[in-house]
Amino acid sequence: MNKSRTKKKSKPAHKLPPYYLVYFLLVELLKFRYGGRWEKVAWTIPVDYEGNIAWIEHRKMGLGIFSTSTTQAELVAEQIVKAVSRGVKFATPFFDHLASQAVDGSKLNVTNNSAWLLNRYEYLRDQFRAKAAAAEVARTM
Repeated sequence: MNKSRTKKKSKPAHKLPPYYLVYFLLVELLKFRYGGRWEKVAWTIPVDYEGNIAWIEHRKMGLGIFSTSTTQAELVAEQIVKAVSRGVKFATPFFDHLASQAVDGSKLNVTNNSAWLLNRYEYLRDQFRAKAAAAEVARTM
């Protein structure tokens, strides 16, 4: 494969706002299409910026802008970062409104992802109780 055609992470990507603000701006507010989950990729949003294609992706190692490895692509990535950052800045009141509505309407959910920790604690607690009870019986004999 021609190296100039490979998809590489651009350098300006580290200047992007937090991934959840980028997602809300582009997908929820501006209705960009996005790709679902892939291995090590939470989502991908294709962006056509003045005829140049790039992908904003939230990956295992963070948020990035990916495009062909050329000087032109780096300049486009920088312009995309500026546009997304401006959009997030202006959309912040909308995000705050959405968050406020979710809290006021009891539409805010928190997922407990620590069931394995609770199970581990309960196992160790039960082991302790059983050993303590056995020691008590042995002491009274």
